[in-house]
Amino acid sequence: MKTTFRFNALSIAALMALGLLGTAHAAGTAAGTTVNNKASLDYTVNGTTQSTLQSCASACNSTSGSNTGFVVDAKINLTVAPVDTTYKPIVPGGTAVTVFDVTNSSNTPLDFALLADGAKASSTYTGVFSGNSSVTDDFNLSSCAAYYDANGNGIHDGTETQTYLNDLAADATARVVVECSASASQALGGIAVVGLTATAKQTSYNGTNGVGDLSQSTQITVNSQLVDVVFADGAGDGGDAARDGASSDLSAYRVETSNLKITKTATTFCDPVNFGSSPKDIPGALVRYTITVYNDNTNAGSNNALVKSAILGNLTDVLVSELNFDEGYQTAAATCTATTANPNGTTASFNAAALTTAATRPTPVTDALSSVSLATSAGGVDTVTIPFGTLLDAQAGYSAGELKAGETVTVKFNAKIN
Repeated sequence: MKTTFRFNALSIAALMALGLLGTAHAAGTAAGTTVNNKASLDYTVNGTTQSTLQSCASACNSTSGSNTGFVVDAKINLTVAPVDTTYKPIVPGGTAVTVFDVTNSSNTPLDFALLADGAKASSTYTGVFSGNSSVTDDFNLSSCAAYYDANGNGIHDGTETQTYLNDLAADATARVVVECSASASQALGGIAVVGLTATAKQTSYNGTNGVGDLSQSTQITVNSQLVDVVFADGAGDGGDAARDGASSDLSAYRVETSNLKITKTATTFCDPVNFGSSPKDIPGALVRYTITVYNDNTNAGSNNALVKSAILGNLTDVLVSELNFDEGYQTAAATCTATTANPNGTTASFNAAALTTAATRPTPVTDALSSVSLATSAGGVDTVTIPFGTLLDAQAGYSAGELKAGETVTVKFNAKIN
């Protein structure tokens, strides 16, 4: 049977001065602690000092008395808070990590189940994302998982495999990384909200996952003592209720990616009848194709600053059977002839215009046909492959193939109409 003592402020201060009450941590006196003490009473009768009486748990007249005690129950309290208070960038089809801290404010060690949720509905969240009080969830994340970040570096670097927290001491904080994936169809600037919920479990004290759920209708054993469970947690920003033995909070990802656009135009350069004077698209005519790739950061509105570099790979153009690639890259309309021996790829000129922005590469971008692959199928169809990773070579401040925000690269070649 438990007995509750109530002290006024003066009594508590006096006991602390006597060293009878220890200084508690933020979590308070540890659950399972047995608190024993007894009171002493000095008195006189007819002016004669009598032996000091000591208290007992029940009425007694004793100079030795007996302790009155109780066992401290388990106060379950925890918080989840995002470490990342700004949007975490994610690219379409990619994965990204956001970071949370889970703090055990209980007065006993606990295990915690971790649940990451990337399917949060649009709502109003306060003070979570770059100071914004309202965040609209544009799309759901997939394959979200939470991992204990043992080394605390905020990165899912392959060493994190534990999807729960073990034996987290009172007043201790553990770092958790949440990794999610975005589908390949997400648009620049899209926002996805992710939540993390930590649920307290009775610890096993042996490094394995929690041995059981906690509820306020049962008792648990702590330090070999049977104690009551009291939930004291507040409502989390991620949607959990107050006093439910869980806590949740939110973070958010935002799509940051390139904004590549590509155009291909055709201009009749010359024909064998009119040459360069109003040439027509007749057999033997040369058509000049101009292909422009640009990383647009001017028409994305508020998302202009989110446009990132793209690493360009191969641009492939199948010319179909009605066309042959002009390996000579004719520039004199008066001749209007095309060399079509296939494949070649070593002798003809190939034009790759320099980037047309102020933030150009240190060295202008020009190259010869030796960097271009030309293949002819069994049916006689020419396929031109333009390797931007070679044409846009690695230079100071640039990776091979890199096209930064606002930059443009243009390639031109001729094809003869069969």
